[in-house]
Amino acid sequence: MDPSGTVLISERLRLRPFVMEDAPAVAGLAGAREIARCTTRIPHPYQEEMAREWISTHAGGWARREHAIFAVSQKDTESLIGAVGLEKIHREFFHAEIGYWIGVPFWNRGFGTEAVAAVVTYGFSTLDLHRIYARIMSGNRGSAKVLEKCGFSHEGTMKEHVYKNGKFVDIEIYGILTDEPAPGCNEPGKESSAGVSMSSRRELFRS
Repeated sequence: MDPSGTVLISERLRLRPFVMEDAPAVAGLAGAREIARCTTRIPHPYQEEMAREWISTHAGGWARREHAIFAVSQKDTESLIGAVGLEKIHREFFHAEIGYWIGVPFWNRGFGTEAVAAVVTYGFSTLDLHRIYARIMSGNRGSAKVLEKCGFSHEGTMKEHVYKNGKFVDIEIYGILTDEPAPGCNEPGKESSAGVSMSSRRELFRS
């Protein structure tokens, strides 16, 4: 089964793989100063060519079962509003790191929480992960609230772990285990939100 065609559907969102045509929208949304200020890896300015280069890496990551990165779009309009995904998928240790950003015009509407909850469900129910973790910049209370609403617990602080905006910044670690499901997670034995039955989950990312 090819996982690169995976689409996740939630109440208001459609999560799908990125396509190159998304590059202008990605550059427009991720290029906001507010996004760069609260993320460790998105620079400012963020140009369309950077978005194209980033999107071009996705197919290989899906094929190697190393990541599962989704474009976050509104279900009713299909408009792109952000990104969410699992990276560093470790099939031996059954864990992965989740990352996400939502465009500034769409903040404070619960979209980040809804997208993260859908991907956590996918990671546990379909990819058979045992643990999902996140690393966020200290002081990014909005992102912390998203994780807490999705059942993540604060696990510790990496002191002055990254250099950002001319200074060293602490990184906060959050994590969730498979028996600590996010709100709305599917129960064992039910169809996953990706349309992949539980019986086929091991074949998806272990073949």
